Amino acid sequence: MNCAGLSFCDLLFTLPASRVLEDNEARVGDLDGDGAPEVMVV
Repeated sequence: MNCAGLSFCDLLFTLPASRVLEDNEARVGDLDGDGAPEVMVV
């Protein structure tokens, strides 16, 4: 999937029933390229 040049990009991942995606900490990064960090929670 190519999201280059877009302000926002939605991604959908469908996992098999035997798989689980979990995250237990916030991720910090410059998600929009403005130089200020944003926080992402999964």
